[in-house]
Amino acid sequence: AAGHDNSEALAQAEAHIQQDLVFRNNAESMGLFAHAKIARGDLTTGKAIANRAVNTGIFAPSALTALATIAVQEADLEAANGYLVRAAAGGNPAYAALLGVELTLPEPETTEEGEEGAEDSE
Repeated sequence: AAGHDNSEALAQAEAHIQQDLVFRNNAESMGLFAHAKIARGDLTTGKAIANRAVNTGIFAPSALTALATIAVQEADLEAANGYLVRAAAGGNPAYAALLGVELTLPEPETTEEGEEGAEDSE
């Protein structure tokens, strides 16, 4: 839903996941919370939460896909693919389908100021 402000829905999802973490403290909830942090642009916190989930020793495919998302943002497509392979190892067809997606590096963000700066240097 590009162009839509989903802040309220994301805040509600985060609150629900946090409540789940308090009562269950399970790795999958940590993975979902990591995804929420990534969606907000907080890659550092998202990565820490996802790594914590993975390090519990419990299979947590949502945490692995969170780490794959971060690896793509960090331009490490090899690591991203490795995380997706690990997520798919559980046999869930949804995670296995992610292996068929071609990973690409994110487009660099441009700003009006950056574009203007390029014109000034001509």
